[in-house]
Amino acid sequence: MYTKRFLVNGLIFLLSFSIISCNDDGDTTSPQGSGFFTLDGVRYDLGQGFIEDYGVNDDGQSADLDVTLLSPTFNINFEAQTATGTGNSLYFDLNSPSLNGLSAGTYVFDTSVPRKALQMIDGDVLLGLDFAAETFEQEFLVTAGQVVVTRTDNTFTLSFTLTLDNGQELIGNYTGLLTEVVL
Repeated sequence: MYTKRFLVNGLIFLLSFSIISCNDDGDTTSPQGSGFFTLDGVRYDLGQGFIEDYGVNDDGQSADLDVTLLSPTFNINFEAQTATGTGNSLYFDLNSPSLNGLSAGTYVFDTSVPRKALQMIDGDVLLGLDFAAETFEQEFLVTAGQVVVTRTDNTFTLSFTLTLDNGQELIGNYTGLLTEVVL
């Protein structure tokens, strides 16, 4: 389950591994983007994104890429290996048709295996996430929906419409960098 991976390993990966993208001034704090999602009539802001590349899937034709979007209220500093703040998190396990990064396309939620291109095999929403305390207030799992990815150079736009395990619909978008976390 994503929650366990995020709370136990997620913070560790954010702080322990190097990153590819840095701001122009060499700062190693998390880069900013912009976006939001709405859930149950409440708007939640997004301000930064990360991507992990787990390599080629068994089909040999798609890549396993995990995308995490966070509230702008988090401060992730890779150089100092610190993460502070409270906010919200979205997670998508996407399977890109390119073996060289996240490709543009519509990724449809589908838990069937083997993994295949343009599939979102998992997703999760954490509300009230506190990095320091390693706690969250609410968790929702994605049960249906899609993520539409467009890309211009290194700027990604993700637009998503998701159904959650509580029956609610989550709609939102994010535009900005996805900082690559090197495993």
